[in-house]
Amino acid sequence: MSSIPAPASASLGSTFRTLRQSRGLSMNQVARDIISTSGLGKFERGEGSIGLEKFLPMLDRMNITMAEFMYHVNHYQWTPFVRLFDQLTKGVTQSDITELKRLQEEERAAIIEPNSPLDQHWLNSIAAECAVGLVDDDQPPLAANVTAVMDYLLGITNWMQYDLYLAGFVAYFAGPDVLGYVADTIFAKVMKYKDVMANDEKTTEIVLNVLAIFLSINRLDEASDLIQRIEHTPGTRHLTDHTFHFENLKAVYQYLLGNVDAANDSFRWIIASMQRLHLTPEIRFIEQQRERLVGKLSLS
Repeated sequence: MSSIPAPASASLGSTFRTLRQSRGLSMNQVARDIISTSGLGKFERGEGSIGLEKFLPMLDRMNITMAEFMYHVNHYQWTPFVRLFDQLTKGVTQSDITELKRLQEEERAAIIEPNSPLDQHWLNSIAAECAVGLVDDDQPPLAANVTAVMDYLLGITNWMQYDLYLAGFVAYFAGPDVLGYVADTIFAKVMKYKDVMANDEKTTEIVLNVLAIFLSINRLDEASDLIQRIEHTPGTRHLTDHTFHFENLKAVYQYLLGNVDAANDSFRWIIASMQRLHLTPEIRFIEQQRERLVGKLSLS
């Protein structure tokens, strides 16, 4: 019988009590025909465990999903690791090497089982290592670490939210054949991923990063195929409509094909549009990415 262990029950129980009271429900109303009120009371006080077969029906009775409950437990973040990956994303966008290295060292210090995918801090430290590499070409992640994480990801049949976030940083440093598999995985399950807890932006981000890598190594056939798939897949097309990232990469593709004037027109339109929206950090990211892929351009 699956149950919530007593050590974890303190925060879970107090959160349960807070939500129950906020909905104006008595212990008897929630516990009726499921568990004794004394049993529920012990759980709410953190004095005992409770079986999931009893806990889930009580959440249903309060019209609260398990995801919503854990959102409250985790201090209004869907999962604890989301904060870390948000910090890594911000650090990459702002080219903040100091902050990225701080996060990397923080995760390394928390590792209990080195080289084990069962230790999330070990995986997190490699994600941070890759984030540093995304900002500074002179500090790429260790190839062995990238391989270890990709082996872990490729060995999983169904990627969950954590795996999706992890792939967003590490896959950039995998080989093009592995990247193709990552893109295929996203497209095969994009609707499922998209509908799970704000994963829509992350799925789009990963696919666009794969496209950027194909362009960077001049794999234009693969890039063309990926652009077509993005534009014709219902689960991604509406997302890319809201990002200048995709338009920038399409312009890079045109540039590499030799359509320089058309590409430069697109680059100018992208920057002008982003300036009107005051997207200064995003403009820096777009310009840095374009410079990395095709060199510094004069668009005046």
